[in-house]
Amino acid sequence: MQLRTTGQLYGLAGLCYGLYALACGFALLGWSPLGDATFWIGTLASNGVFCVGVIVLSVRAKTPEGVANRALTGGFAGVGIANAVAALGFFLAQRTGLGAEVWILFPMVVAAFQGACWFLAALVTRRLWTAVIAAGWYLSVLVLALLISMVWAYMLVLGAVLLLLMALPGWILIRSASNP
Repeated sequence: MQLRTTGQLYGLAGLCYGLYALACGFALLGWSPLGDATFWIGTLASNGVFCVGVIVLSVRAKTPEGVANRALTGGFAGVGIANAVAALGFFLAQRTGLGAEVWILFPMVVAAFQGACWFLAALVTRRLWTAVIAAGWYLSVLVLALLISMVWAYMLVLGAVLLLLMALPGWILIRSASNP
């Protein structure tokens, strides 16, 4: 998978899930015309669009060239796999009796994984912006933890974080792959 494809997938994830989190935050405030349907419609739409994007972009992807590109692509893919395994773990924890509330912690786990991935990117590329993204992800874990008792604020901040630290860097990766 090329860095361009990684950027497309990363940007798509940030856009899909960032908009979903914002929609949920607004619904919790009572500002959604869909009401409670926002949650299940948003879940289906964000996951559906992202899954289709993963399939389409992965089919078109080529093997990256160069050690640095392979390391970055592998890092992002590894974090994606870690996120999926963590989601399965959260699902199993919920099924054994912890309840749906356990899912409020999942975005913080994802953010920590993302910080690790961007830390790797900062070491490999030696670009300041990648270190800033890593720091932003780590900081977001702490901010989300402080907001956990105000779910509407948590969701609005999560949406902003996903757009700023996922969708925007995805766009930057796409642009940087176009202009080597």
